[in-house]
Amino acid sequence: KVSIVFPPAVFSRVHCGTASLEPHLAGHSAKRPSFRSISVACLAVCANVRRFSRAAVKRRFNQVRYIRELAGIAMAAEAHENVSFDPPDRSQIGGEAEVAKCGALRCQKDSYLQTLHSRVTSCVPSREKKKKGQVWEVCLQDTVLFPEGGGQPCDLGTVGGANVLRVVNIGGDAVHFVDAPLEVGSQVDATVDWERRTDLMHQHSAQHLITALAIELFGYETFSWDLKPDSTVSTTLYLGTEELRPEELQRLEQRTNEAIWEGHPVTPRWIAQDSEEVEKIRCRGLPEGVVGPLRVLEFEGIDTNLCCGTHVKSTAHLSRVKLLHTERVRDRGKTHVRLHFAAGDRVLRFLDVVWQRQLQLNSLLAVAPDGHIAAVEALLTTKKEQTKEVKSLLEEVVDFTAQRLKQRAAEGEKVLDVHREKGDMDLMKLFAAAMDGLDVLLLTTFGGPGAGTFMLSGPPDLVAELGPKVGAILEGRGGGKGRYQGKAEKISNRTEALDMLRKSLADRASAP
Repeated sequence: KVSIVFPPAVFSRVHCGTASLEPHLAGHSAKRPSFRSISVACLAVCANVRRFSRAAVKRRFNQVRYIRELAGIAMAAEAHENVSFDPPDRSQIGGEAEVAKCGALRCQKDSYLQTLHSRVTSCVPSREKKKKGQVWEVCLQDTVLFPEGGGQPCDLGTVGGANVLRVVNIGGDAVHFVDAPLEVGSQVDATVDWERRTDLMHQHSAQHLITALAIELFGYETFSWDLKPDSTVSTTLYLGTEELRPEELQRLEQRTNEAIWEGHPVTPRWIAQDSEEVEKIRCRGLPEGVVGPLRVLEFEGIDTNLCCGTHVKSTAHLSRVKLLHTERVRDRGKTHVRLHFAAGDRVLRFLDVVWQRQLQLNSLLAVAPDGHIAAVEALLTTKKEQTKEVKSLLEEVVDFTAQRLKQRAAEGEKVLDVHREKGDMDLMKLFAAAMDGLDVLLLTTFGGPGAGTFMLSGPPDLVAELGPKVGAILEGRGGGKGRYQGKAEKISNRTEALDMLRKSLADRASAP
């Protein structure tokens, strides 16, 4: 926005290269030209400079600073009323504006902007084979949808009515993966999923705040973090310390929320890569392929850091941060602390989930919340005792069944079977182990008449040969050495499988 605060006599002497405003203000004899006449004049000047190169046009518009100095804005303001207007969009009068690159996107300049009218600069079918013909890759002149980067997941939303499935930084361009093609050159509205953006923005800004204050309070550096787009899970960051004591956790949470209540402004700015300031700014290192100015994010009075993500404009907008818990993790021979936290509306979602779960536990355990732990401990003790009793009973069942099977084997049967409607693989193994050493085949089946599990045990050579045939008859698949076990779809075919086993053994016995 340019403020015109000088008489037309001065204004008309200002030239933009060879395009002068004087011819366009001719005939206006008033002391101050009207808002309409100034706008028309500027439109004409912008149209005239179209024949210059992009760099030349940029230099012409930068001469606004020179205009302000020439006009003596401070002195003229005393004698003339201010007249303000927005310079016209050159794309509306035939000019072609530059395409914004990642690092200087509109969403990175104003994280609170939800919709942007932009131009489609390219649209091609997705290069991903699985999505060919279903997804298109679209680039815009500028966008409010953030491409994934810096640990922050990408935004979702719509572009020209098409759903945005993903946004990725490819070679410095924000590529939107959408579910419908868009016409190149068309003007479209890009709209961000604001609920998702707000949630991700809250977690990212909270991470910066917690990281800065952990350094300030204890000297603990953050070396990585993990943000999931699922708003029902916690965000984690990894601190360079082997332990975060409970009192330290409490102090860090208290100081973080104090910083939120203090309402520190959060602002982005850009500096050159060769700026001396780069060495003084906290940063874990630049990713490969970064070109152009660097985006600096400043939490006033707290932290200055290089970051490409979207953030709140004030720490007050975070509302609250809750540090949930910590755990010690080993990574590459070193122990670190993984800190779980939630910020903004995620805190309320967590509280809602916890409250609903508490109400359910009240009903299931028939006790008040302060009795939940004791009730669960009593249930676990009972379960442990019952598990021992069940195991003892199963051993008796296996012994009894094994005696009957051994009796049948002594009577000359070479193919034996056990079937139960319920049971697990451990019970099957007990049956098989009980018959080890006997020269017989044992087919054990659980479940049915449809789906279930099976195991063929006995002499290894016979099991290896006949196991796959049993699986085929039961319409299942399996494997294993010495014991062929697996899942089947027709346990009811076990009689057919037993007949096949008996015939195979009889054929072997009769073979010369």
